[in-house]
Parts: sequence; C-alpha cells; structure tokens
Amino acid sequence: MSHSVTNIFATPLLVGHSDNAEIRKTICTLAYAFKATAQNAGLVSDGWDDGVTSSKQEDFDRSGVTSAYSGSLFEKPEWAAATQFIYHLANDLVRSVYAGDDVVSLTSMWTSVYPPGAYVPQHLHPNCLLSGVYYAKAPANCGHLVFQDPSYIGKVMHTRGPNRFPTLPEKYVQEVRDGLMVIFPSWLPHSTQPNKSAEDRIIVSFNLGFSAAAPAP
Repeated sequence: MSHSVTNIFATPLLVGHSDNAEIRKTICTLAYAFKATAQNAGLVSDGWDDGVTSSKQEDFDRSGVTSAYSGSLFEKPEWAAATQFIYHLANDLVRSVYAGDDVVSLTSMWTSVYPPGAYVPQHLHPNCLLSGVYYAKAPANCGHLVFQDPSYIGKVMHTRGPNRFPTLPEKYVQEVRDGLMVIFPSWLPHSTQPNKSAEDRIIVSFNLGFSAAAPAP
C-alpha cells in the first residue's frame, strides 16, 4: 500500500525587503506631517470598523490615524519619491511571479501611524486584485501582520475538540520589521496585533491593478 498527503489551494504571499533607510525616514516624516495637520482623518483600532474620523491629536495619539479616507498619496507631490519607491519595489515582487505583458499600477496608497496599543481589526480590500503594505517603521514588538484563512468557518463548523484531519493552520502570522513589504490577494482577510512597543509603527498601504500594455508605436 502507498499513500501521500497533498496540501491544496495554497495562498501566496510576496515578501520583500529594502535596506533604504533614507526612504524610510522620508516616509516617517511625511506620515507625521499628515498626522499633524489631518482634518477628519480615519482612526484605526476601535474606530476602524465604524469608519470613525477625527481632527483631534489626542484621538490620533490614542487610537492611531490613517490617511485612507483623505485621498491617495500618489496624487500628492510631496509623496512622489516615496510613491516611486513603493511602486518599483512592488513591481519587482509581482514580476518575480508574473511574466505577462500587463502593466502593474498603483490604484491607491495611504499611510497609517499606530501608537502604542493601536492595531487594525480584520478586514479585506474589496474591488481590488492585489494589496500590500510597506513598513517604514516597525520596532520590536510593534505587532505582526495576521492573515486569516477565509474558509475557516467551514473547516471548524462541525469540529469538536482537536481537528483530526491534517489541514493547514487557520491563521498565518507574518513577522514584520523595518523595510519589509508584503503583497497578498486583496480578498485575504488580515489584521494586525496590537503595538506593544513604546514607539509608533508607521506603514504605507496600497492596492495594485493591471492594465494592458500600450501598443508599440
């Protein structure tokens, strides 16, 4: 008798890293500039699911703040260098697994500042193909990125006690650090652990699309 085990329907994560300390510093400076002047900006942590906005620095310091509701950063001239960096790193990661003729494009981009204790609840990015995050500042214990198997409900629906069938874990924790970029399917539910460090976690999030290449002249 022979037998085998095959794990099927894997979900890929594209993970890359850059040692560009100067661009990380630039992004952090821009993120803090946004925070300092933000009006009706989105809150993270407990305010995320309800789309709560605020213009108060004390709210940003307590819950964290995101520019997700304040327009795409790639439209802002001061973010041009950061946008180019994010795009080229993301394009390199996508091109490592995709050799087609379609052009990879940024469709939206935003920054978030997570003070100690802040987090983002589980969510996904509707009406997108690929999404990603770049860690401009990720001190130790700042909270890792957690992905949830979207089929977990069906897998645990009729399970009592330990699962006796060798399925893959229902959650995957991606450890984060300065300069890390992670790209994933936009339908994949994800969240972050609370920031347990004494410093801010600063990220740039983005969505990617594909468009047909322009015909040769």
